Amino acid sequence: MKGLIFVYGSLVFICLGAIVRPWIGVVGYFGFAILNPVYLWGHSLPPNSNFQKYIVGATFIGLLLSGFKGNKIQGAPAWAIISLALYLAWAWVTAQFTIHEGDTTFYMTTIWKIVLMSCVGLLLIDTPKKIVTLMWVIVIAQGWNAWEINLQYFQDGYCYAAYHGWGIADNNGYSILTVPIMGASLGLAFYSPKLWTRIFAGFIFTLQMHQIMLLESRGTMIGALCLAGIGAWYVHKNSWTISTILVSIALGAALAGPSVVEEFSSSFASGEELDASADSRFKLWKAGVEITQDYPLLGVGPNATGRLVPQYYEGGLDTSHKVLHNLIFDVSTGSGIPGVILYCAFFGLTWWAVRVRWKKEKATLPDWAKPPLFSTLCGVPGYIVSSMFSSGALLESSYIGVIVGASTLLILAKARTANHEAAINIERVHSHHV
Repeated sequence: MKGLIFVYGSLVFICLGAIVRPWIGVVGYFGFAILNPVYLWGHSLPPNSNFQKYIVGATFIGLLLSGFKGNKIQGAPAWAIISLALYLAWAWVTAQFTIHEGDTTFYMTTIWKIVLMSCVGLLLIDTPKKIVTLMWVIVIAQGWNAWEINLQYFQDGYCYAAYHGWGIADNNGYSILTVPIMGASLGLAFYSPKLWTRIFAGFIFTLQMHQIMLLESRGTMIGALCLAGIGAWYVHKNSWTISTILVSIALGAALAGPSVVEEFSSSFASGEELDASADSRFKLWKAGVEITQDYPLLGVGPNATGRLVPQYYEGGLDTSHKVLHNLIFDVSTGSGIPGVILYCAFFGLTWWAVRVRWKKEKATLPDWAKPPLFSTLCGVPGYIVSSMFSSGALLESSYIGVIVGASTLLILAKARTANHEAAINIERVHSHHV
């Protein structure tokens, strides 16, 4: 009953708020996507409850009423979001030639909402307060799930999610979903203005880190290490950040038991030491290369490649469907090489622009801008590396990881333009008096 009251109460608040202030709808949409309330409180909620459609509807009503006001989308963020929109358009074209309509329809009915709300999010998340709110909502939402997974493990002595998945994803998919939000947690832990919020974000990051270990997804372990390594490289070095890094290393070493170390180490085995799962990954990637070569322009239809993989798998498979477990090959085989270029451009253009801004100005950046930029700087590479071992194209968290950084760049550009115009006006007044 408490879950029912919380979910429907939140839904009403978000929908009403979105009509008045449509950015609330963006935050609510992504918050619900990450929290996945139908799974958490499935015993009290109707099955297949599609809460997000109501939030999307309310957001667009608010958007119409507000006159589509928001960020002036320009520079790298503009090219990034154009690339994502073009990817959606190209995916629709390639969907007309799919080899399996059912699989492609499922993909297209999901991806268009994610792309649409990502575009709307880049427009509407136009103030520091909105960015910080979005970051905290997704961190707390995912932290709630991480708490439940850790709690279940310590109570029962095994991790249910490692064998049965969590929400709509298996252990690999859910682990990938976690990684971009770990970037947000780390950004808030390093750069949140108040000590208690830094400690709270650090606590959630610890839950997420242990959760990754419990889920036994080797690819995501590598992605999480990539995230942590980039974070340690780019973070401001001071007493707080150095202490946080050392504590994280100590906690990671303490939490990673022998089974986790053995599982992770097997990722780097070779030859006869490879287990069946790792060996299968290499054969699947080889199949992905060959399918891409045979269908370079249009692919075989978004999400439809699994129907063709058994024919290309070295040695054959006793199944009619097998996914490639690789984001790049999933996109390239589904929508061809143009599709994968457009998809990767969304992430790559934003990340590079964030990296350039961070390297040049990290000492002079306003305090509010550091958590979202750092989140994108760490979270995007972590997501890409993790998705080399599975696919996260239909996971909203990766798109949020880009939006918070891109929106921050737009707000900083607007502030710089305003300061420049103010300086010109002052100079004009001074010249006039002279």
